[in-house]
Formats: sequence, structure tokens, C-alpha cells
Amino acid sequence: VIKCLQKSVLETQIYKIGHNTEESWLYKDNLSFLCPPISSDDYIDYLTSFINKHKIDVFIPCIDSEIYKIANHAKEITEQTGCQIVVGDIEKILICEDKYQTIKFLKDNNFSYPETFLAPGPEEYNFPYILKSKTGCGSKDIHLVNNENELNSLQFSENHVLQERLEGDEYTAGVYLGNDKEVKGVCIFKRKLKCGSTNFAERIVDKDMESYVCSIAKKLGLNYVNIQFRLKGGLPCPFEFNGRFSGTTGIISKVFNAPEIWLRENILNEYVKPCKNVEKFYVMRYCEEVYATEEQVASLIERSHD
Repeated sequence: VIKCLQKSVLETQIYKIGHNTEESWLYKDNLSFLCPPISSDDYIDYLTSFINKHKIDVFIPCIDSEIYKIANHAKEITEQTGCQIVVGDIEKILICEDKYQTIKFLKDNNFSYPETFLAPGPEEYNFPYILKSKTGCGSKDIHLVNNENELNSLQFSENHVLQERLEGDEYTAGVYLGNDKEVKGVCIFKRKLKCGSTNFAERIVDKDMESYVCSIAKKLGLNYVNIQFRLKGGLPCPFEFNGRFSGTTGIISKVFNAPEIWLRENILNEYVKPCKNVEKFYVMRYCEEVYATEEQVASLIERSHD
């Protein structure tokens, strides 16, 4: 999101918060601050005070564990600060956050979906399955289960699902739905993962696939949704939604800049034309070092306590 805003022609001042002094991007400038952990009971009060102190106009939550909490408190934060919060309605966020609700949404609206059961699963198993947490992210707590012995050897609870294992390449799609319910941008990547995040991606320009994921996004009704899927019977078969600007938002900005579109529609009240970019490209990610001195670390801590 920071990369998207920095490449935008809009003039923005970007404040950043994180709860760990080891976060590299906190040392890019002096507009970064330490905050309580998202799980803390003090987080919402801190956020409200921070927004008022620094006169923040727009707050963009980007972390999985934060989205549901922010959606629950968005109205009160806005009432106390006047700040606009980039988060969807709680009912739609729940569809994205809970993988069982994601599948129920797909099934209820006649979209393709992988067979999915609440753990421990059906009476008769049809292995292999994927066992995963209903609310997990980034390939955490995910297990391939080939037989009943493997399933019985794993620890799971009612907060886990067993899901049909889909074969083939993995895809990720970003779809921006404007306030006028018109799709402003769609971009699909075939990707390879490293530690749960996109490491290599190839843009796929396919009108049928784009139309299918756009129909899902329209039915869901969020401004922006990231849809992760494989193919089943020739159709995109989603297994996860991210109802937020996600890890591929920066990559997708080569096609359309989702955070900039949100600002143009909601802050500047502009009409944004749908993106027609059909450029085919490949993208590779790599790590980059960020150095910080003892003085910079101390400065970060000091200004966070002012």
C-alpha cells in the first residue's frame, strides 16, 4: 500500500504504525511509530488518539488479524476522529475472514467451490484433503492429509476445516469495485509462493477468467477483494478471499493502483474510469536490506512515547 501511494501522482503524507522495532519499513522516515499489538485491549483507543493527534484523514488497515477488529470499531473511530476507514461492512469481512463462510458464500451464489467440511469432516473421507484453520493466513497451520491415520495424528478443533485438495496452478486476482458498482480494475496472476506470499507471478490476461472473478467481486460487494483460486472443471475455484488491500496490491499497481482509486473516489469525489490495461508481464520479488543505527531505533521509541 505504501508503494502504491508513493507511486501515485496524488500528494499524500503517509504515517505508519507497527508494534515491533524490527519492522524494516519503520526506518524509512520519521513518520513511523510504535503501537500496541493488534490483540491488545488498548489498540482501538491508541488508534483513535493517534489519528486525532496527527490529523489523519484516511486509515488503511492491512493486516489480516486487524481487519475484523477494525471493521467492528470503524463507526466509532470515525465518529471520534472524522477519519475515513478503508474497511468493508462487518458481514462481508466475516465472509472473507472465515474460510467456511467463504465456501458457504460461493455455494449459496452458485459459484465454483472446493468441497469443504468443518473438522473432523464427513463420515466417509475422500482423501486427500487440506486441513487448515478457518481464520488462518499466509500458509500457516495448513496440512496436507492423505489418509485417516495422518488426520488422526494432527491436532485440530472446531476452528479447522477439511477442504478438497485442488490440483494445478495457483492463481490470485485483485478486483476493484467502484462506488458506482462498476469494476475499475481486475488483474489475475498465476503465481508461485514462498513462505505463504507471492514470490513469482505471471499476469494472465483471460477475459473469461476475469469475468468470472469480477462476478464474484460484484456479488460480495467490497471495494477491493483479493481472490485466491485454482481451476476446477475449467472454472476459477476460489478457496480464500482477502477483503482488504493484500500482499499483491503493490504488484497489481502496474495495472491499476487500488489505494489511489479509493482516494480519488472517496476523498476527491472523482469518477474513475475502468482500467483497460492488458499488458502481459512477469514479476519476481527479492529481499532488500534496511539498516538502522542505534540512534534511529532510540528515536523511533522516543517519538512513539511523546
